[in-house]
Amino acid sequence: MTQIWNVSDAAERFHRDALVWDNHICLPQTLDPKWVSGLDRYRRSGADVLMVNIGDAGLSLEFRLRLCALYRDWIRRHSDQYSLLRTIDDVHANKEAGRVGVGFAVEGAVGIEGQLAVVSLYYDLGVRWMLLAYNTGNRYAGGCHADNTGLTAEGYQLIAEMDRVGIVKCCSHTAYRSAMDIFEASELPVIFSHSNARSLHDHGRNVPDDLIRACGATGGVMGINGIGLFLGENDASTDAFIRHVNYVADLIGPGHVGLGLDFFYSDSSIKQLAPHISEDARYWPPGNGYQSIEDTHVIEPERLPHITEALLKQRYSDEEVRGILGKNFMRVARRVWK
Repeated sequence: MTQIWNVSDAAERFHRDALVWDNHICLPQTLDPKWVSGLDRYRRSGADVLMVNIGDAGLSLEFRLRLCALYRDWIRRHSDQYSLLRTIDDVHANKEAGRVGVGFAVEGAVGIEGQLAVVSLYYDLGVRWMLLAYNTGNRYAGGCHADNTGLTAEGYQLIAEMDRVGIVKCCSHTAYRSAMDIFEASELPVIFSHSNARSLHDHGRNVPDDLIRACGATGGVMGINGIGLFLGENDASTDAFIRHVNYVADLIGPGHVGLGLDFFYSDSSIKQLAPHISEDARYWPPGNGYQSIEDTHVIEPERLPHITEALLKQRYSDEEVRGILGKNFMRVARRVWK
């Protein structure tokens, strides 16, 4: 076996064999196709499933659809290495064929622009999870950096439609009361796609223990975020990441932990990644460290094999490590996707 990842032979074999699923990838929100090739870094690092953001709060529905069209076209033109995920069976077929399965995510229900019919359109285009809110509130739910409001009447209609269509509900970026309402109302698993434990680092984007427990009670999964701003003290080391994995696993069990690295591709700063919201204090309020996010350390895709090796050194069984790397999110998808 040729060593390519600078990890032990055992970790290399395990990583190649495991289903590796990163539940949150951020590409710059631009129609320049050069950025889509950034997915190759994940493929070379052994990823099998990638959930790519097609827009957070502030983007119009038209732009999201154009961005989705760009990604779908790129995937089609690289079909020897990538495939758009449609069904749960596609995950296994792609793994066996050596292709990376790509699905999409929408960060914030403001992205349906008040039209429930857009939910099924998103699903047909490949969207497989959606946030109810992105940092600030909207007509459906409250955001984690806004007033702590609960789910609205329209919000309850939206979660019912998401369940009907097959899109996973996500509570990252969502207000405490709204998240708790979603957990209590849901009959299907709910996730935190890319969040960390507030008990380890007190940041508004991080999640308190009772919400983590409520997520686990739905059968959901918490994808651990790899941004130093949320890991704490701008520490994006593998050890810092594993601390959050271990904390959540101890709290609700390793079967409810996954990967949501939230790695963002940008030349230098968040201003290039998401220029439509980078200066908007509603989404990036002062006092949360966002104003210096261009200097924030992040866990890069190439770290994935090293995360596998670090997990294998913990007290988890091999099957539990496989769950954290991808099978736990696979379980949620099997329950929710149509």
